[in-house]
Amino acid sequence: MKIRIVILALLVLCGFTLSHAKPPEHFSVFFKYPIQARPSSGRTQNHELEISAVDLLIAQHELEDGEDHGHQFIELKLKPTQWSIYQELQWRIAEVIPDEEKRPTVFLTLSESTEPENMPGIGILGGMGPLADAELIQALMNRLKASQKPINWKQFVVHILSAPPPRSLQATTGRGLTYLHRIGVFASQGYQRYYLASNTAHIHITGFKTMVKGTWIRGAPLHSEFTVVDLVAHAVQSIGISEPPLLVLSSKATYDARLYDHYLTQKGWTEAKLVTESHSPQAHAQGQFYLISSPAQAQALQDAIDLAKAGQVEESQKHLKTILVSEIKQIQTPTGKLNILLGCTELPLALKGGAENDLILTLKNELGIEAVLIDTSRIFAEKIASDIVSLTEE
Repeated sequence: MKIRIVILALLVLCGFTLSHAKPPEHFSVFFKYPIQARPSSGRTQNHELEISAVDLLIAQHELEDGEDHGHQFIELKLKPTQWSIYQELQWRIAEVIPDEEKRPTVFLTLSESTEPENMPGIGILGGMGPLADAELIQALMNRLKASQKPINWKQFVVHILSAPPPRSLQATTGRGLTYLHRIGVFASQGYQRYYLASNTAHIHITGFKTMVKGTWIRGAPLHSEFTVVDLVAHAVQSIGISEPPLLVLSSKATYDARLYDHYLTQKGWTEAKLVTESHSPQAHAQGQFYLISSPAQAQALQDAIDLAKAGQVEESQKHLKTILVSEIKQIQTPTGKLNILLGCTELPLALKGGAENDLILTLKNELGIEAVLIDTSRIFAEKIASDIVSLTEE
């Protein structure tokens, strides 16, 4: 609560000072030509980067563990074919700085224009999980490639601001204004579409819409055609009411705010209670969803998410599997089928490298459950890709 009060105070203060604030100094790099690939971490099959180039960025910016780099700003201007540079950079930063809150802001521009600042395009606000931002870009670019729709990248730009928010009281008071300045400048750019690339961030979607419309920031453009796309609402709409029950996994903040409860009940879903000593089995009905059983379990899930944020994928996988087995034992599934909503963009990080199939097999062998994982980050990427195709066809 104290942190929220401080953030609110900073928002009020920043509202008066943002348009006159001096932008923080930053380091900018523009890779003008494709760089020949050689395998590095093996995280993606689309390497176009000598790993030494990413190491050079790390060294030039003097990034090291134990130091707070939250004030720093790295700008990358890449051709769309070079998107894996951004992905590799985010993973390397995570290796060097496991504490997400101490990582620098990375601002990515994808375009073939020599003046992308003047191009129409979209803006993606990330940063709730920089590694999730990296994976989102991979999913987005793969989706665009699969669509086989020609994109005129000389006349269009994709921007993603990956700005890890200050979560602790110390970080909020120390660099809260810097963070809000960056968000404010991003909100005032006048992109054709804005996206919050995080489930949890949609708790604040109303405030962000106000920022984009320019009523909060003095001097910002007042253009009603600028749209903030509600990706969470789109994800819920995409799922559709199903016969198998739905287990919602999310961050602790999303759980506490009951974000998915709101969207699901609006669409006709009904919350069902897990079978515990205080709740007996309920009659099964179509369109039932379950939340994590308790605040303690929600915190345990958050711990697994935090491990994924820090790049500790294997440990995150172990925690996630333990939590899921415990929770699913309390769910009534007469048909033996269950849909699991990954309502946090970091959860898919814990299911990389074949871990998703391993988890599904575990649930089948140990609990007799046929599980289908619904990845909201994948739905987000598909929606953004569809919008890009639509905007570039106009």
